[in-house]
Amino acid sequence: MKKSKLPKQALIILSIALVLVISTVMWSSAQITQDTEEEVQSTLRDVATQNALIVQQELRENFNLLYSLADAISVSPGCSQCKIHCCTVGIFCLHL
Repeated sequence: MKKSKLPKQALIILSIALVLVISTVMWSSAQITQDTEEEVQSTLRDVATQNALIVQQELRENFNLLYSLADAISVSPGCSQCKIHCCTVGIFCLHL
């Protein structure tokens, strides 16, 4: 009688252990997936911020070029209103 009970108890213990192992693996997998998604979102936010800063810097450099061109044009003879028009365009673009 004892021989038949021992395998049943061992089978029950192994079944419980198997359920615990499978549950742990599934929980760990879900946790890893969530952590990975959060890391990807964080990285994308950082990249978007860097891209915005790069675009902002390029715009600033382009406006500086426009202002220097406006200064150069305004110095040339016969162009008294050129600087005013160029600056108006620059101010208009800055508000976009």
